[in-house]
Amino acid sequence: MRNFFMKVPRDLVDAAIINGTSPFRILVNVVLPLSMPAIATISLFYAVYY
Repeated sequence: MRNFFMKVPRDLVDAAIINGTSPFRILVNVVLPLSMPAIATISLFYAVYY
């Protein structure tokens, strides 16, 4: 997950900061939607192995 979060384009986060978005809104509205494939994969592995 860390590597996936690190690959989120910095320009998107900078654009959200310029628009006055709070850090929580950046996480919820920018980073998490881009991270859905990784979250789904980890959830699938968790469901299969537990």
